[in-house]
Amino acid sequence: MRQHTCIICKKEFKAARAVRKYCSYTCMGLDRQIKFMKSCVTCGKQFLGQKHNSKYCSMKCMGVDRSKQPIICKKCGKKFRAQGTKRKYCSNACYYSVDRHTGRQNEVIKKGYRLIYCPNHPNCDIKGYYPEHRLIIENSIGRILFWEEIVHHINHNKLDNRIENLKIMNRGAHKWLHVRESTPPLIYKFFCKQCGKECSTPKKNSKFCSRSCSIKHRNIEWHRKMGHTMHSDLNQP
Repeated sequence: MRQHTCIICKKEFKAARAVRKYCSYTCMGLDRQIKFMKSCVTCGKQFLGQKHNSKYCSMKCMGVDRSKQPIICKKCGKKFRAQGTKRKYCSNACYYSVDRHTGRQNEVIKKGYRLIYCPNHPNCDIKGYYPEHRLIIENSIGRILFWEEIVHHINHNKLDNRIENLKIMNRGAHKWLHVRESTPPLIYKFFCKQCGKECSTPKKNSKFCSRSCSIKHRNIEWHRKMGHTMHSDLNQP
């Protein structure tokens, strides 16, 4: 048996265990009451909390305090204030756009695109959603789009799904279009090998200012290679 001292009543007692803090269950209960004695954040009343993070003395105080805090709408993410704690949507439009039985939304925004819930579509994702802009094009042309076909937004607004703002392109042309629009064209400056004129062009290895200079230079080089005497050679000293 080992000698211990109760941390509440300071009474000395003996126990077989190496670590004992209380001499009885009464002292243990008193110590826990002291630890969990809280002050209500709403009315300031002292109460014995069930947990260490208790904040309210009653459900009424909890409802009053939470009505002061903003609630985030589950549909659009907008913050709003309301009486009570059971409000989940900021308006009737957000409320009726969601299936209340399953919590499924009829339309969602993902990566800037609007997706529509249509589980019967053969190309929908695992949750049953399909891009709205592709669905509008498919209804317009009367067939399902192929994998290599991309719907391009002309004004670059991904949420503007009007039929006049949509254009069908293949993947390669669509990628090249965005690269060309995002990257400014490079301009290279050079001197023509035939006439010596300074020119500028987007091509990197250009040598002549025009096709006539290119043909003229090619003819001169061919005559020199064949050993013919050119008028320009006779004038040289």
